[in-house]
Amino acid sequence: MGSRLVFVDGEWLASDLPIEEVAARLGEGRVIDADRKGKRIAVNPAHVIYAEEWDRPTAADGG
Repeated sequence: MGSRLVFVDGEWLASDLPIEEVAARLGEGRVIDADRKGKRIAVNPAHVIYAEEWDRPTAADGG
């Protein structure tokens, strides 16, 4: 299970980090590892309005 990082405009990114790690990084102001279109990125936590637990779809799920 990973996390979904949601931004004020409703856009979101997936992270393989568990929600507990995302919460810790948000609280500490540390970047959050995520990915966008198959590329690894670092997210500025100041732009995340909330994060939630998220089961990333797999190829078997159609994702």
